[in-house]
Amino acid sequence: MNTKQKKHLRYLAATLLCASGIMHLLPVFADPGHGMAVPLFLFALMYLIIGGMLVNNARMASVLGIVIPLLGIVIGFVVIGAHHWDTLMTGMFVINAIVVLLCVMLVSGRNRMPAVG
Repeated sequence: MNTKQKKHLRYLAATLLCASGIMHLLPVFADPGHGMAVPLFLFALMYLIIGGMLVNNARMASVLGIVIPLLGIVIGFVVIGAHHWDTLMTGMFVINAIVVLLCVMLVSGRNRMPAVG
């Protein structure tokens, strides 16, 4: 993968991660008394910071772009679960999954994901 392709992947991952960070802030401002307001705010802050790190090509940004969104997906499935599932949550999960895949591609340096099996 050449430098220009990596730059496009980094910018796409950064844009999606910042969008997810903003989406995480929406429930916090809509209902500050929400039970998940503090974790949502912390994840929003981390996503926005990592998005900025990806734009600036920071050394650990791609790894953090894998670990933190993956942690958010797992926590979302376990803690929030199906009883609070809505369209916003679906959007956040889809965006986070795409960011994880893009960052895996950045770390691996390949143009495509390796075949499974």
